[in-house]
Amino acid sequence: MKKQSIFILTILILLSGFGLKLEAQESVIDGAYAREHVPKREMVSYQGIREADAMYSKRVLRMIDLDEKINHPLYFPIRPIDYPGGQQPARSRVSLIHLLYHIGILNPAEAQRQMVFKFDPNDFNNWYKSPIPPEDSINRRQVLTYQEDIQVLDQETGVREWQTVDREIALQDVKSYLLWEEWVFDKQRSVMDVRIIAIAPIAKFITDNNGIEEIETQRLFWVPFPQYRPLLARYEVFNVQNDSERRTFDDLFAQRRFESYLISESNVYDNRFIRDYLLGIDAMHEGKKVEAELFNFEHDLWEY
Repeated sequence: MKKQSIFILTILILLSGFGLKLEAQESVIDGAYAREHVPKREMVSYQGIREADAMYSKRVLRMIDLDEKINHPLYFPIRPIDYPGGQQPARSRVSLIHLLYHIGILNPAEAQRQMVFKFDPNDFNNWYKSPIPPEDSINRRQVLTYQEDIQVLDQETGVREWQTVDREIALQDVKSYLLWEEWVFDKQRSVMDVRIIAIAPIAKFITDNNGIEEIETQRLFWVPFPQYRPLLARYEVFNVQNDSERRTFDDLFAQRRFESYLISESNVYDNRFIRDYLLGIDAMHEGKKVEAELFNFEHDLWEY
């Protein structure tokens, strides 16, 4: 009887200590004050545009290179940084690909999974033609994989045979993004407005081709940007100049705080890429020329 009492008392002490530990963790604030604005933030809805008011529009395809220093908030952190909850809402800082893939596409709650479309490298225009249903977890996970041929030793015959296996692409291998966007002049508000339509991550990784390492580039998937805006508005990005003013991914894109270059514009030749008819520095100049035309269209409507 005495031994049972001692055992029960020990269990109670351990449980109480565990409860104190949890309470201590919940009372921790990782900083000088509780931060609660970003996790509770809601996106600001777009201003509606009537077709009758859209007197000019141009659709373009951009490339965001994450090697550019200004684009580093989209690439880092490599591993998610979680902050303690309790006195402040639970929050974390993640990279854009982690947000799109793990929190949006592979959300544990099937009802909260966001839309995703397979990437067809032969058809950039109809990016929305191959959706992957929310309940199809296998194909959703495979959007971040690639196939590699390896030699496997047959234990019975002793002969090496080639087999195709699936490899998972590391999140840090996503080094760039494609953006479809449309520039519209709204005569009702007298502004040139830009709307991002879809975004696609691009991975660059090293593969083993018969003992020879090669760099391979793979375009992964398309996601519709407007459907992801509520998610993008709740996750912060790093502000190099001020830790107390953390912008969200939605703010970063809305305020155009990223560097990119134009690789295609809507044209009669199936929206062909600039690289199909110009190379090198000439292609870069052509992209800058299209951007200048978009800027000058709005500028030239006014009298000074």
